[in-house]
Amino acid sequence: MSEPFAFEEAADLGRAFTLPSLAMVLVLTSLFLGCRPREAPEPEEVAAEPAETELSQWVKWYQPEQSSAGFNLLLHKRRTPVIRDMNGREVHSWPNVRATGRVRLSRDGRLLVIGADSQIKEYDWSGELIRTLPLATEESLPHHDLIELENGNYMLLALDGRRKGDGDYLLEVDPEGRRVWEWRALDHRESLRGWVADSHNPTHINSVRELPPNRWFDSGDERFRPGNLLLSGRNLNTVFIIDRSDGSVQWQYSEGLVRQHEAVMLGKELEDAGMIILFNNGEDDPSGIRGSKVELIDPPAGVVKWRYEAEFFFSSTGGLAQPLAGGRTLIASSQGGRVFEVTREGRIVWEWAPSYKPMRVERLAYDHCPQLAALALPKEVQVTPEDYEPFVSRDLYDLYFRRAKRERTVGGNERTVLLRQGGCRGVVIPPRAWLKVDFGFDESRLPEEGGSVRFKMTLRREEGLETLFDVELYSDSDELWISRRILLTDAAYESLQVCYSIESDDGGPVKQAALWGTPVIVSAARVVEDSEAPAPLSKEERRLRKRQLEALGYVN
Repeated sequence: MSEPFAFEEAADLGRAFTLPSLAMVLVLTSLFLGCRPREAPEPEEVAAEPAETELSQWVKWYQPEQSSAGFNLLLHKRRTPVIRDMNGREVHSWPNVRATGRVRLSRDGRLLVIGADSQIKEYDWSGELIRTLPLATEESLPHHDLIELENGNYMLLALDGRRKGDGDYLLEVDPEGRRVWEWRALDHRESLRGWVADSHNPTHINSVRELPPNRWFDSGDERFRPGNLLLSGRNLNTVFIIDRSDGSVQWQYSEGLVRQHEAVMLGKELEDAGMIILFNNGEDDPSGIRGSKVELIDPPAGVVKWRYEAEFFFSSTGGLAQPLAGGRTLIASSQGGRVFEVTREGRIVWEWAPSYKPMRVERLAYDHCPQLAALALPKEVQVTPEDYEPFVSRDLYDLYFRRAKRERTVGGNERTVLLRQGGCRGVVIPPRAWLKVDFGFDESRLPEEGGSVRFKMTLRREEGLETLFDVELYSDSDELWISRRILLTDAAYESLQVCYSIESDDGGPVKQAALWGTPVIVSAARVVEDSEAPAPLSKEERRLRKRQLEALGYVN
């Protein structure tokens, strides 16, 4: 019976893979398409309510006796707050609440969210709105995090929408919405490492935490006074602590950090109390070796005391590392596509892989709040499939870059096409994978004299270049837009480059009308059929989401 890979266990993946010949590919493809699973929905697709059967299938591995069991608070399809048990069964949900990015459940059962309408809202256990919390200005954009402080107030994180380059600010408000304290990154830019003056969003703070009681302060180190705030500045590649009394930057750590997320100091109830844990994303280099790490840092010494890293583990952005009892860690690989729990030795004891990209899943104790404590303890069922397949992060086989595609009307149809019509992308092929690719002509741009081009896609491997297909398309063809599906099952777990090009003998105007659709690698091992159709985002939700992404620098 196989187990998930841990970083310290050497897995022999040095197998020889050969792709079928082109003829065999076409034969297998025609057979395969008849029973092809439905593609995983894109993150922006929104279901009104979670379906009961979905998530239980998404628990891929679970060892109850070795896990720090509890309930899991998550956003179903990144929108609807839901609590699930370790086997994926629904415990409670807020079906009428729409959130984006972050939800927090208080010890008395109140739900604090960044709403889909870019408002900070608090709901009771039944989903009734309690209050909406104000920000500093109407143009402000709340993002990434919000917490309830030990004093009962709220700490809100927002971006000032009035001027580019101002960076983030923190705002403390009391339960009545009165402003208590404010801190702006711009006022401390000379103290912060990595500040780029002409950046649209110089800080991109993605988490804020209140320091708990800790041994460093007990020993006289004032930098780590409980109540000071620990922040993670993604665009600074730095985590830092600010003094609550005057807002000054007291401590910073940047060594080896690349686009990191979710810095948290461990409380005294946990092993390694006083250490800081974070999700270190790593560089999104399309041609190099990509990988993320979870690191445990000794803050006074500024050194890494423990690290988790594993083959095929990568999230280019997002991500969370939550410390659990017994030295275990819950890791949310947001863009990678899964959430999993590891022991100190790096062994996976729980894994959940939905068909959408999960955000900041949080593990809650069974008695986290009175409402949960009143429930009967769920039955914890072991999940150890004999045919377990090591998980390949979705970020490792995405074939296109952000900002590298656009929507375009082609032949009367709305299509997503690549901006660049040639290039290569380094990928790791997941198990049971196939390649989906579309290409053809934009009829409205074809010249009268006509002509032809060659659409070519290859695999660049250690042993050389291998052609997937080489198709010559003529401007007077009956079919001007072609879809191809090619099996990649013999290349599972192999690192290679997928290259594509448009070639023309004369380089004439007909080449300017040729387009690639966005190629996609899909893994049947990662796809689970949705039991209900997703509800599309409303026009207003799309507008607000676009504003959020633009303000945070995720899209142009």
